[in-house]
Amino acid sequence: MYKARALHASLIKQGLHSHAYRCNLLLQSYVKSNSLSDARKLLSAMPAANAVSYNTVLSGYFSSGSVAEALNLFESAPGKDCQSWNIVISGLAKCNWHERALTLFLKMRLSVVRPDGVTYSIVVPCCDLGLGKQVHGEIVKMGVGSDAFLRTNLMRMYGGAGDVNSARKVFGEMPERDLVAWNAMISCLSKHGGGDTCVELFRKLCREGIQPDEYTYAIILNDFGSHAQLFEAMIVHSAVIRRGYCSDCFINNALIDLYFECGFVASAFKLFEEIADPDLASWTTMIVGFSQSGHMELAESLFHEMRIQDLKPNCFTFGGMLGGCATSNALQWGKQLHALVLKCGLENEVIVGSSLLDVYSKCSEMDNALKAFRGLSEKDIVSWNGIICGYAANGKAKEALKLYNEMLREGSPGVSPNVVTFVGVLSACCHAGLVEEGCHHFIDMVHRHCIKPTVEHYTCIVDLLGRAGHLEEAEALLLSLPSEPDVPQDREHVARSYPPRGPGGWAGPAGSVGWLSLALITMKRRIEPSRLVSAGQQQEAETAETHRARLSVSLSHLFPPCADNLEEARSIGLAKSKDSNL
Repeated sequence: MYKARALHASLIKQGLHSHAYRCNLLLQSYVKSNSLSDARKLLSAMPAANAVSYNTVLSGYFSSGSVAEALNLFESAPGKDCQSWNIVISGLAKCNWHERALTLFLKMRLSVVRPDGVTYSIVVPCCDLGLGKQVHGEIVKMGVGSDAFLRTNLMRMYGGAGDVNSARKVFGEMPERDLVAWNAMISCLSKHGGGDTCVELFRKLCREGIQPDEYTYAIILNDFGSHAQLFEAMIVHSAVIRRGYCSDCFINNALIDLYFECGFVASAFKLFEEIADPDLASWTTMIVGFSQSGHMELAESLFHEMRIQDLKPNCFTFGGMLGGCATSNALQWGKQLHALVLKCGLENEVIVGSSLLDVYSKCSEMDNALKAFRGLSEKDIVSWNGIICGYAANGKAKEALKLYNEMLREGSPGVSPNVVTFVGVLSACCHAGLVEEGCHHFIDMVHRHCIKPTVEHYTCIVDLLGRAGHLEEAEALLLSLPSEPDVPQDREHVARSYPPRGPGGWAGPAGSVGWLSLALITMKRRIEPSRLVSAGQQQEAETAETHRARLSVSLSHLFPPCADNLEEARSIGLAKSKDSNL
């Protein structure tokens, strides 16, 4: 700062303080020394300030986090060029103000300044799939899509939205692909395209003579870990050692996670011990791995050792530890971690709050679970599912349904019921015997939220009808089912909320429909039809008959369209079963 001021004084003494080029150099000196107030004074005093002058100060404001001052200066700038717009849009995007960045981009399109390839490179990561496709079309129309960085961002945008085909098309149209583009495409295929295609592209990369870097290896190792492909992963591990990446923490963390996923806990610990200076991510990977593999004592020991090393746990560390507490029902240790979370000021983090909620729910401490839920500054669908399923699993159906209705009323962006939500809702109805309400939620799930029922949903409905004594309706629904209902993609989350049923897991040894049939037979043996209406209780019989009539209207949406009554539904199901056996 002192050198910049000395240079400023020298320019004034020599009478050069009105020279635009020298003043711009002085502005750069002020910005580099973070003396933005002096830079702004100089800019205001310059008689011939140009776009370069304003852009220099704008960059300084965004670098120091002074977004409001940057926006005020941008609005007052007389001659904005494309770089001025790019600096401001990029600054807003880096602050995660994507909507404001896109609004400014639309405003730029209406001005005399035309966006260039850099502008589109900044804007594309801010877009969702729909807007991203529109921007992509404009890029093609403007003829600025030849830049490799822009195409890589397009691939990342499509990959993040799960549109693998569009990402493949952009990658295939690239005349020259650098390693960053290859990594982006491999990462996209690893997340959405299946393991074989991801590995295939990695092999193609090696065949073309391009040297993979640590990020490439980490992506491939994570993919192998998610598919438990230990043999292939060990081949890549040997290649990592040959390439000299064995000291890289990023790759070592991926390898540790891989060995935990494949059940080789000792190998993971040995690899961790060989790291010269493990970072927080390495410690967290080990702690999460131990807790998820059932070695909670080792996780606790490593957690204490990490704190002795003066490493502060982050939200992922606490999330892993609390997840282990939930699995092992370690309530007291979970409460101690909760106190430490409050001390570290991480109670508002979604991953920590959701994990605390899970611990208290699994230990039947629903009051504390609700407090943890209410304490979250932002609630995603995982948080809502945790509290709804927690109340349902603990037999508090009224509270579970009340929270579900609260979630619908709030209507937060990105929060809408999914497969897991309705497993909790239907289970709550089942425990409370709310037959009509359960059928209503089932129909609402299919027609309003467009969620295809899974075996868990059908199990809840059959269980609901059977508990209430509506065995004919349950049998008709069962016989009208497809041969194999959908298996939910997030079954792992469902399994954490509700324990597996039957010796064969969720579906049972005879398949999903076989499990439902077994459940219905068991209910028939437990519930005698004669018990539904006792002799001498005519009033109860009439009430049951009225209830059954109302229920038939609700259930009519659950059966095939061609079935007008229970008998027809049963006959359709039997015919379908006979055809499948043939």
